[in-house]
Amino acid sequence: MAIIVEERPKHEARLHARNAREAAWKRLERSRLPMSHPRAWRRSDVTAAIGHRRTQFAVGQGGFHVGELQPLGDDPSDWQCAMRANTNPAADFTYVYDCGSEPASLVRNSVRSFVRARAGKPIQMLFLSHLDRDHITGVPQLLDKRAGVAVDTIVLPYLDELDRIIAFSRSADTEGEASIERFHADMVLDPVATLNQFEPRQVILIPATDDEGLAGLLPTDPPFGRGDDFGWTTEALSGGGSPDVHSDAAGAIVLRRAEFALSLRGECHWRLRPYVRRAREEDRQAFMTATELLLGWPRGSFRDKTSSTEQRRVLVTRDCRSACKKDPLSGVIGV
Repeated sequence: MAIIVEERPKHEARLHARNAREAAWKRLERSRLPMSHPRAWRRSDVTAAIGHRRTQFAVGQGGFHVGELQPLGDDPSDWQCAMRANTNPAADFTYVYDCGSEPASLVRNSVRSFVRARAGKPIQMLFLSHLDRDHITGVPQLLDKRAGVAVDTIVLPYLDELDRIIAFSRSADTEGEASIERFHADMVLDPVATLNQFEPRQVILIPATDDEGLAGLLPTDPPFGRGDDFGWTTEALSGGGSPDVHSDAAGAIVLRRAEFALSLRGECHWRLRPYVRRAREEDRQAFMTATELLLGWPRGSFRDKTSSTEQRRVLVTRDCRSACKKDPLSGVIGV
């Protein structure tokens, strides 16, 4: 009896939510112009229509956003039916923007349902907006070689050691599962090597638009997306010329002042434009000063201390986390 009492409110809530969705869908159907209507679009100007469906999964603190694009014919019924589900495995192009939550358990069911709906079909692009833990905790599950999905291209910000340590410090006052802690620490130490374990075809790093610290990188060819009908190419933001493309020591592609042009059979129909905001230099300086005081380092020694991988590893251990918890400067550490 106790189980029935507990389950009944959940059942009623699910029923109410389903009825609300169906009512909203009927209202949308009544308000939508048929594709044959002259005011729906100027058909003489359209060679192909692209349906773009976005899903923001409810994961609490964090983010798990999926975008799906699919060519539409004269009859939109197939696409409308696909929109009723959580995901559309028939979509020709699928991208994911962030995949994580805090705690990590909140994103698991969403990732599981997404992977199940994909039925083994890979995703074309995974975007990671930043390296805070609540935005990446679901990545190992999403890209698991046995129970996840494959990914062609991973895109994330081009961050130096200081910015990655700052990202780690934002979660210094919380603790999660051991496997998630290890993954987060590995991403802070070497994000490209950590992501390459999932075997993407390419990893693309996006620096801030005014970042001039790329002089030591070698020029390389622009990245591109594979696809028989629906692929993407790299174009300069200005609409002409060549994008600024380099290769770093880890083999990742560093892409600046460029966007991704999604094309259907050679004709561009959609653009994804990455943007990275540069961190305020005064905040970076405050973080280094606070860390030196907290750990008893000489003033101005942060850069030298963190120039080695071994010392950076010390900064992401549980001992350093404990120090941040106990010291009143931990609030400054999380700028």
